Amino acid sequence: MKDNATHSGVYNEILEQGLEFPDIVFAQAVLESGSFTSRLTKENNNIFGMRRPTKRPTTSVGESHGYAVYESWRESIEDYALFQEMLFSKHKFTRSSYLEYIDKYYSTTKGYKNRVLRIIRDYKNVLYSPPADRNDGSLDNQLVLP
Repeated sequence: MKDNATHSGVYNEILEQGLEFPDIVFAQAVLESGSFTSRLTKENNNIFGMRRPTKRPTTSVGESHGYAVYESWRESIEDYALFQEMLFSKHKFTRSSYLEYIDKYYSTTKGYKNRVLRIIRDYKNVLYSPPADRNDGSLDNQLVLP
């Protein structure tokens, strides 16, 4: 039986895998996957709309429709963690600067950051405050609802 992604399951897995800014990452997953109902999510187990990377390690097992394919949605989260690891090895981010980065580079959709923030607000019943930021040691990682 296929293990389908759920909102609480994805958020808990993001926390368990220790991703930075987990509420932002969760909101990206909801946005990119159409609340875990998109074709890409169902066929590729890809909840972030990730392309198959060529310049960093990946948990992707292939490519379909131009996007990475994963054994399960959990491996999609693990791959996002590898993306963050590569990114954070080059830059230090606060919560605000991470939002700016994904708005500029992660998506070509105008208003991406505002959509992410809206999802965080809309799913506050699923989200709870993440632990202190492990990237730069600042406390600029508290869950802040707009």
